[in-house]
Amino acid sequence: MTTLTKKPAGKQPAKVNRKGWWLVIALTSVAIAVYFPSQYFTASLKSAAAAGSGLAGTYANDSLFIRGVFYVHITFAGIALLIGPLQFSKRLRSRAINVHRWVGRTYISSVAIGSVAAFIMSLVSSVALLDSSASDPSQCCGPGRPAKATALLAPAKSLRIKRG
Repeated sequence: MTTLTKKPAGKQPAKVNRKGWWLVIALTSVAIAVYFPSQYFTASLKSAAAAGSGLAGTYANDSLFIRGVFYVHITFAGIALLIGPLQFSKRLRSRAINVHRWVGRTYISSVAIGSVAAFIMSLVSSVALLDSSASDPSQCCGPGRPAKATALLAPAKSLRIKRG
């Protein structure tokens, strides 16, 4: 037998201001989507590397293919960041369901393309955390790799996998 009980008349749970959080996330996404790619679209990678801008130095001397993949990544990741917050708009979903669906399809496609490009970049990147040629996880970061990555992976050295 199930009995229903009333909630005590004391404190009610605080309501979350969803519009406020949506605005914070949307503005942050737009700021990231505009600021970071603009560093690379306003100048060549070589000139941006000389100015010390972001990751330009990492990819400036790579092959044309990798530089192209880099631009594919920042373009499609930027698109995903720009349109992603629209998917959480109740107004868009209720008033223009077809627009909502196309924004969603565009978002998913942009994330997929940007992710594949990021994966390809990680295979040749000097800022990647893992190096498949390293037998010791703490030695993953060769010359030119950041010390922070070594520090992040230092606990992995103490891990022992028991087999059998």
